[in-house]
Amino acid sequence: MGSGGKKSGGVLSTVINLFGVLTALVMVVHVLLVLTKANTGNVFFTIVEKWANLLVLWWGNVFKPVDAPGNVALNYLLAAAFWLLVTRIVARILR
Repeated sequence: MGSGGKKSGGVLSTVINLFGVLTALVMVVHVLLVLTKANTGNVFFTIVEKWANLLVLWWGNVFKPVDAPGNVALNYLLAAAFWLLVTRIVARILR
C-alpha cells in the first residue's frame, strides 16, 4: 500500500476515535443530567437522552430497574466504556 492508503487509514482511525469519544461524552452527560435530576422537559435534556438511548445498545438494561439513577449511571457508563474500547481497537487496527 502506498502512502495514500496509510494517510486515509489515519484519517479514518481519527474519525472512529472521535466517534467513540463523542459517544462516551453523550453517555456521561446523560448520567450527570439524570443524577442531578435535571429538568426532563428541557430541550437539551431531551436531545441528550434520545442520543444516549440510541447509542446505549444492550447496555441499557444490565442493571435493573433501569430508571433508578444509580442503575442509569452504571448502565450508561458501561456503554461509554464499551464505545471507547471498541473504537480504540478498531482505530488501532486501521492505522
